[in-house]
Amino acid sequence: MTSNNTYRQIAVFALATGLCAGGGVLTMVLSESPAALWLRHAIAWLLGAVMAVALVRMPQRLWSGWPLIAAAMIALSFGHPGSMGVHRWVGMGPVQFNAAALVLPLTVVVLGRQAQLRWWIIGMTAAIGLMLFIQPDASMFSALAVALMIAVTLSGRPTFVKTIAVFALGVLIWAVWQRHDPLRPVAEVEGIVSLAAGHSVWLAAAIVAAVALTCAVPGGIALKNPDLRRSGLMLSAFLSVMSVSAAIGVFPVPLAGYGLSYVLGLWVAIAAFLAPDDTK
Repeated sequence: MTSNNTYRQIAVFALATGLCAGGGVLTMVLSESPAALWLRHAIAWLLGAVMAVALVRMPQRLWSGWPLIAAAMIALSFGHPGSMGVHRWVGMGPVQFNAAALVLPLTVVVLGRQAQLRWWIIGMTAAIGLMLFIQPDASMFSALAVALMIAVTLSGRPTFVKTIAVFALGVLIWAVWQRHDPLRPVAEVEGIVSLAAGHSVWLAAAIVAAVALTCAVPGGIALKNPDLRRSGLMLSAFLSVMSVSAAIGVFPVPLAGYGLSYVLGLWVAIAAFLAPDDTK
């Protein structure tokens, strides 16, 4: 049963993500970017919030098959023409979605909330990682890998197994960042903070602070709820690595930069993160 506390937690997410999306929209408006961009971004945030309120009632067991859907969605991106040899998108009508951004946040939450990972889930997660490496998408691959590091560290596996797994994931993160990524930045997507700084350093600082706040919220909630500890820390780490990747590479700034996939994907993940646990 969904409690009032759950809706308060959704409100906290709404505040943090709303500041991110609002800062991005304001920057686009000030920059006289096409209205279609900032309107879509704002509508996606509102739609995502409504979806989260509706989906948070969904029992946890109904999310368990998601890694298979996520793997299939990312696989579809290889059938898309892509850009400059990079395959990250799937087309749905006139709109293109970043497949990984749409499905990975929920995947991380599902992995974190599983009491025991089945072999098929581990296999699907490995397949997802391989496809992200091939795409290539260093940001998403690294975010998933760090989330998995936390899952391994918090597991009951022997210490030497944890050490080997974390080391192997670290090596793969290093390797994916060595791959050439030919994509150039888009001002409203990867360059949203710089674009904001051109109008006001305070606006840019506010966007950075809002992104940091959003990254911290799942972990903060997890600290107060032992049942959400692993999934909350994993989701916070996932978002944090995406944000750092945007700062050091040519990758979208989560929620602030234009990107419907990032907004909708995170809202659905928030719903699953806060959904009641009916598996006990």
